[in-house]
Amino acid sequence: MTDAQDRWEARLAEHTVYRRPGGGPAVVLLNGCGLASVAWDAVVEALPGRAVIAVDRPGRCGTVNDGLPDLRQEARILSRIIGDDAPAIVVAHSMSSFQAEALARLHPQAVSGIVLADPAVDAVLPPRWRAGGRGRPSAVLLLLSDAPDPSLVFTERSGGLRDHAGQISFPGGRAECGDAGAVATALRETTEEIGLAADEVHVLGTMPAVDLSATGFDVVPVVGWWHPDAVLAPGDPREVAGVHAWPVSALADPARRVSARHAGRTTGPAWQFGELFVWGLTALLTDLLLRLGGWERPWDAGRVIEVPERFRSDRH
Repeated sequence: MTDAQDRWEARLAEHTVYRRPGGGPAVVLLNGCGLASVAWDAVVEALPGRAVIAVDRPGRCGTVNDGLPDLRQEARILSRIIGDDAPAIVVAHSMSSFQAEALARLHPQAVSGIVLADPAVDAVLPPRWRAGGRGRPSAVLLLLSDAPDPSLVFTERSGGLRDHAGQISFPGGRAECGDAGAVATALRETTEEIGLAADEVHVLGTMPAVDLSATGFDVVPVVGWWHPDAVLAPGDPREVAGVHAWPVSALADPARRVSARHAGRTTGPAWQFGELFVWGLTALLTDLLLRLGGWERPWDAGRVIEVPERFRSDRH
């Protein structure tokens, strides 16, 4: 057996699989972050006579948590777990919808249908950030590269802008009359800001709107994937000074993580990348994505750093 095969068999062994034989099509149950397959017990009991496969991903129920598989590996693993029970109905809860989507996209022969249960983003989004529907509609795109170690795309706003000059943000902006919803807004703004065409983005879904009462906007985060062969570059330099793509592994690195302090209070999570500082809504959504995606590592929230003057919204 080759080294690559050894690593593959070890990766497969990191998953714990509950399999109950029965009639088809089989139902594959994927639990969300922080849960285990036992959370599906009531669902399993409600499917008498049906073949059921419940999977505990690495880090749950005695499985190891050393170097979690990326989505491509996860999709391949799930396809192999389903095996002769394909095509199966995949039921995914919370952020396991990412794995379900990757499975259906990369191994369509394994899937006959997908059911996405409540993404449960509200459970981890602080109440003060939840939009009440009174703000002006806007959207941002949380854009992940389709790679073994996905990179998340950020923009560096131009220093000459009136609002949030020089800050690190996600591509996005306010809705326009011709936009057919939040996804259309996010994709249009992304094309304008970093040159990535809408048809080059594979949209996975949206998170609940976030309230930016200070600016009067309700922001809908849209999550999507792009192929890293596409070239990203600032569109209008009057709006975007630079484009940054930081790997999830770097974002999860505890050494880069701090809590931000501004105007005498701690505002929430933040990141340091050299001279660049990520805080505010951008940092909150990054933190949320890491937590729901299962990428977060323990970090010291007690390490507090004052927001550098360059990145303060009140510096003008």
